[in-house]
Amino acid sequence: MDGETALKFVRSRHALGVEGTDFARSKRQEKVIEAFKEKLFSLSTLFNPGKLMSLYDVFQDSIHTDIQRNEYDDFVKLAKKMKDARINNVVFFYTDYYSKNPGIFVNPPESDEYGRQWVLIPRKGTSDFSEIQMLVECEIQTENCSLAPSSIK
Repeated sequence: MDGETALKFVRSRHALGVEGTDFARSKRQEKVIEAFKEKLFSLSTLFNPGKLMSLYDVFQDSIHTDIQRNEYDDFVKLAKKMKDARINNVVFFYTDYYSKNPGIFVNPPESDEYGRQWVLIPRKGTSDFSEIQMLVECEIQTENCSLAPSSIK
């Protein structure tokens, strides 16, 4: 997909159902970032200084840095080392009407307790973050952790 299409894809907020949530938008952003990383670290890009400079020229309006042109080769070397680096992205879902699986958060009904705002709270209770902490630790250490069902709906 070209840049304009990718931008529409990651910014879309008007899909129906679960695809219209910020969580789904976050997943779309992850897909584009991962595809960009794969393209950036492909051999045809890494070993082509012209392509690297072209990428820099494309992004220079969006990136502000004090890196000098004579330092670019250091970043090329670093990029080669990072080629096989693992990126672990995790999105924690919440339980709502569209959910097929339980989320670690719930969206309680509007109430004065939350200033009549749309909020997400831990499914174990407003101030019980223990389950979230365990899940984050598991994801950092092992990935693909499962969320046990909860009696809280």
